[in-house]
Amino acid sequence: MPIAALILAAGLLAAVPPLTPEQQGQLQTAADNRSVIDEGALYPLLHNAEQWGPNEEYGAKVPDFDRIGQSPVEARGELFLIEGALAKWDNPPRWFTRGGSWDGRMQRWVVAVGPKEDRYVVVYLVAPSQSVGELRRGHKIRLAGRFYKSWFDVEAGAKAKSYLTFVGRDARIIRPATGETPFPVTMPLAFLLAVTVAGWMVYRYARSRTGVYEHGEQIQVYSRTRPEDARDPRDAPEEDEGPPLPKDPTAALIELSRRAAEERLAREADGSGAASGHGADATSTDADSSNNPADPSHGSRP
Repeated sequence: MPIAALILAAGLLAAVPPLTPEQQGQLQTAADNRSVIDEGALYPLLHNAEQWGPNEEYGAKVPDFDRIGQSPVEARGELFLIEGALAKWDNPPRWFTRGGSWDGRMQRWVVAVGPKEDRYVVVYLVAPSQSVGELRRGHKIRLAGRFYKSWFDVEAGAKAKSYLTFVGRDARIIRPATGETPFPVTMPLAFLLAVTVAGWMVYRYARSRTGVYEHGEQIQVYSRTRPEDARDPRDAPEEDEGPPLPKDPTAALIELSRRAAEERLAREADGSGAASGHGADATSTDADSSNNPADPSHGSRP
């Protein structure tokens, strides 16, 4: 089987199950811009969402909320991907006439959507993975939901307006609210910081107690517990490097050249002095040998 066919088959298996023709027909009885939510058209969406797997989003469309609001009949039942900021949430009271697996679990979320998050939609989730106590205002969320209807909220009083309503299974929290750090992130960071600090302290202590120096191809370890062991006796004596170099690069280069010339002259002077000293010693030795009667190489036989 071609790879493309396998990918397509996997995607179809992971997709949200479609509405049956009977469910589609019942859904189309929904009445828009009314204050009633509990209509017969709601239950096909609730039963369909029961069959979804956790966090299924395959096949969800990016919504055009203006188009949905203008033509709710055409958009009804379509699967949309909703992203935004959580503004309000609750467990809706038992005002549904029919029960289901969602009893005691359903949550109603109000989500701020759009580029400026200045538009609100209402989502009913039949099996949310988060409890009401875990949610925070401003959580960035993402979910798949089927469009139900345009609902008129009479409880809003003078600010009453229509809200687009959707039905889904659950939702993801893709980013915490501003100023909030989620528990799963803080714990690993704190643990990593503690391990790093402990490792640094152990390293510093080990360096203060033990030194490592390299001699030829052999690495030797010596203890710093005694001052006389602080240096390898085979190391050359330290040389006086003289006063510090000037900060100006040009002046520093001139100073280095001057010091190198002085060292070269000093070595040459030491070499000539050593040579003349050896010559004088040899002459003196020859003279002493010629004047010494006990020297077996000189003098007459008895």
